[in-house]
Amino acid sequence: MAWLFLPKNEENNSQSTKVDWWGIILLTVAVGSFQALLEEGEQEDWFSSSFIRTLAITATVMILLGKISTKVDARLLIALGAIGSALVMFDLSTISAQTGTDQLFWPLVARGGVTVLMFLPLSLATLGGLPQQAISAGSGFYNLTRQLGGSVGIAALTSLLSQREAFHRAVLLTHLTPYDFVTNQRLQALTAMFQSQGMDGVTAQKQALASLSQIVDTQAAVLSFADIFRVVGVTFLFSLPLLFFLGKGGKGAKASAAH
Repeated sequence: MAWLFLPKNEENNSQSTKVDWWGIILLTVAVGSFQALLEEGEQEDWFSSSFIRTLAITATVMILLGKISTKVDARLLIALGAIGSALVMFDLSTISAQTGTDQLFWPLVARGGVTVLMFLPLSLATLGGLPQQAISAGSGFYNLTRQLGGSVGIAALTSLLSQREAFHRAVLLTHLTPYDFVTNQRLQALTAMFQSQGMDGVTAQKQALASLSQIVDTQAAVLSFADIFRVVGVTFLFSLPLLFFLGKGGKGAKASAAH
């Protein structure tokens, strides 16, 4: 509302009248993350939640990044963030049905850190070289393309996830035959377990088959998510050459503004 309705200041070449836009952005993200952390922490069981850990890192990391983002080539920070994200994705691609919270804790903590390292400098490199009067339009277009890109990416990954899940299920089912010793052994064990719970033989066998099918679905889902993590990691690495089309941000942005 202030941007739309307050009268504009007269043109002034004094450097002291410049607005610290990036300081405002950093403050908004950091304070917003910290506030959400405090509001949702109890409900999410604090740092046992990956969401809360990400908020905390975004609030402890955003402040530090704000100090160095104007002094370091933004493309270098983006590259470090992209490579770090790829490494986290490749680490997560080793998940299995036995993977627990302890194995996911540090990869998710690292993901929060490298995400901040990547996206804030990306904004600086994209908008830092624009003249002050074009920042509003540039920011709007940047946010639009980022939201569209995110939506397209999520849709593509969701479709790929479904396809890989169907593929892995089909592959797993080829090993579940009446002639497979391990399959028969597992089926007999499940049937006996359900019979011990009071079911008759026919009902217990049906329930055992349903349980075996659920086990296959779980394994197929885990393998599919592992595939998605690998795809995302490779995508991060293949996007690195695009950095040559970005401005430096930071120092470059100041020089451009001065010019």
